[in-house]
Amino acid sequence: MPFLNGYRALAVLLVLVQHGLGPFSDWCFGKGCWTCMDMFFLLTGFLIGSLLVQEIADNGKVNLFKFYARRTLRIWPGHFAFLALTILLNPYDCKSMLIPAICTATFISDYATAFNWGGIILSGLVQTWSISVEEKFYAISPFLLSISRRSLKWVLIAGIAADELWKVFLIAQNSPWVRLEACFDTQLDSLMIGVLTGVLLSEQRTREWLQQKLSATFLPITLALAAVFFNSKLDHPGILQGTAANMLLWSVYLPAYKLILAALICCLCFHRQSIVTKVLELGPLQWIGTISYGIYLWHTFAFRFVGRQLIFWVVPLMPAWLASPQNIPYIIEVLKLVVALAFGAISFYGLENPFLQLKARFKPARLKPEVGTELNNAEATAERLFLVH
Repeated sequence: MPFLNGYRALAVLLVLVQHGLGPFSDWCFGKGCWTCMDMFFLLTGFLIGSLLVQEIADNGKVNLFKFYARRTLRIWPGHFAFLALTILLNPYDCKSMLIPAICTATFISDYATAFNWGGIILSGLVQTWSISVEEKFYAISPFLLSISRRSLKWVLIAGIAADELWKVFLIAQNSPWVRLEACFDTQLDSLMIGVLTGVLLSEQRTREWLQQKLSATFLPITLALAAVFFNSKLDHPGILQGTAANMLLWSVYLPAYKLILAALICCLCFHRQSIVTKVLELGPLQWIGTISYGIYLWHTFAFRFVGRQLIFWVVPLMPAWLASPQNIPYIIEVLKLVVALAFGAISFYGLENPFLQLKARFKPARLKPEVGTELNNAEATAERLFLVH
């Protein structure tokens, strides 16, 4: 399903916009870009859930050693290389890196970010909060997916509902928005919605029902436009005032947005020739999706490098009409994007890829093909998706 790589690419590009890419992209996409991590978590839940459900169907259980080995080889090399270099270079001149580094190394930087332990928000390590959320999910997902298939759907639905109620309680306690956004317990609904989507698609009867209900030709573009519309209307929670406004955002608008994204993924599984699928499968988006983990980890380094060094080297080489004051923000924006992509590529090809090849040694038993369904993937596509994720 290569369109999922395009989805991943859009999510990481929204991360860049949210973290200050530049005026043009902010004008185009800025308002709802803070939801980009919800997109990532939903995709993670869908992919991990689908792979584990298939492994259980094939083998009767999850091979825990192989699963954790795959997750370690995918996440840890980039994560700890980023941690080491951030400690060494201290790009934001943090007074003490000790507590942020410990929290990052032990994968509790999500809660450290929510409560700003040791000043982690200004340490250069703050983006590792999402990796901490995913690591906790990886720890529990094999056990969650081992619940009997008949009960699993209802367990997931109950878990999603409980998580939404927990956030209502936190809002009533006037918890800061970063507590609601950056912690494992409050992002669990995104992950479980993704898992539930994968579980529903894995069941033949449910899949056939979904395929029938999602068969309308216009549905992919309708859901894609609905997702874009919701994204454009979701005010950043940091500017909201009052309990009522926060309740609407966290308990109505954001869950609805996540359900639209889940419906869109389902829909695209059955509409492989739609314009939305074709756009997501464009070569540039596929490449960006492939290197997205490195882009996410290193983009703050890239932005810092452009702002402190590169812009002062490049502007004197430009013609005066191009390097005018009103054009400088746009020049910086282009440089940030190019350097962030370059950092991501260096990370992927120079650091991550050797471990991805090693990761293939720990893949589960070969998935059984389901002849005659649209959800079949060519073997090469399945291998590529498995390796990258």
